[in-house]
Amino acid sequence: MSWLLFGLQALVLAVFIFLTLRLTLLGQVHPTSIAFYNPTHFNFSGVLQATGIVIVSYLGFDAISTLAEEATEPRRSVGRAIIGAIVGIGSLFVITTWLAGWVAPNYLSLNPATAFSQIINRVGGPVLTRLTDIVVVLSFGLAGGQEGQTAVSRILFAMGRDGILPRQFAYLHKTRRTPWVAIILVGALSLILSLTLTQNTVSNLVSFGALFGFLLLNLSVIYRFYLRGEKNLLTTLKYLLSPLIGFAVSLWIFLSLATSAKIVGGLWLLVGFLILLVKTRGFRQPIPRLEL
Repeated sequence: MSWLLFGLQALVLAVFIFLTLRLTLLGQVHPTSIAFYNPTHFNFSGVLQATGIVIVSYLGFDAISTLAEEATEPRRSVGRAIIGAIVGIGSLFVITTWLAGWVAPNYLSLNPATAFSQIINRVGGPVLTRLTDIVVVLSFGLAGGQEGQTAVSRILFAMGRDGILPRQFAYLHKTRRTPWVAIILVGALSLILSLTLTQNTVSNLVSFGALFGFLLLNLSVIYRFYLRGEKNLLTTLKYLLSPLIGFAVSLWIFLSLATSAKIVGGLWLLVGFLILLVKTRGFRQPIPRLEL
C-alpha cells in the first residue's frame, strides 16, 4: 500500500513538473525570481511561524528510526534512509513550489486552503486536479496515518519493554511479531483526536514534541561524540558545529510556536517526568535505557 501511494504521488508530481515546463517552453508560463525569493513580502517572523506548522509535513524521516530493530543492518541503513528522505523531500518541495510560483506569481489571490489545487488546475485542468485531490487524500489518510501509527506503536513498545509504560504495550503478536496492543491503542486514539481537534492544534502539538526532541538530540550528539570522543577539526565540524547549528535553528522555531502548544506540551513533559520519578523511586534506581 505504501509503495502504491508513493507511486501515485510521484506520478502526480512528475506530470505537474512536465506540464509546467511544457507551458514554459510554449511561453504560457513565465519564469520569475519572485517565486524563489520576494524581498517585499519576506520576513523571518512569518517564516518561523509557518515552519512551526509545516514541520509536521517533514516528520516522516524520524519515523524511520523507530523501525531500527526490524531493519536489515540498521547501523547503516537507518541513517542512510533518514538522510535520503530529507534530501529527497526537501528537493521535491523546492522544485514544485518554485514551479508553482511561475504558474501563479500573484499568489496572494489564491485560497490558502486549496492553493496547490488551483495551480494544478491551471496546468493540467480538472482531470489532473481531481487525480491530485484523490492522491492527496489517500496519502494523508492512509499512507501518513499508517506510517505514523507504525512509528508511535514501536515507541510505546520500547517504553513498555523498559517498564516505563505498562508491560502490555510490549506484547508481540504470535505470528506477525508486531506490537498489536500498542498498534490498536494508537489507532483508536488517532481516530478520536482526528475527529475532535483542529489541524492547527494538532500541528502545533506535534511540532512541540518534534522540536523538543531535536533540541535534545543535538545536545546528545555533542555530549556523546564530541565531549566524550576524540577532538580534531573533523569531529569539531561534525559533532560540535553542526549540532550547534541544528540546536539554534530548532530553538528558534520552537520559541515561535503557539503559546497553547507550549502550555500543553509543558504539561505533557511534566506528566512524563512524574512517571519517571515514580518508576525510578525518586531517581534512586537507574533510568531504563536501550542497550546496543
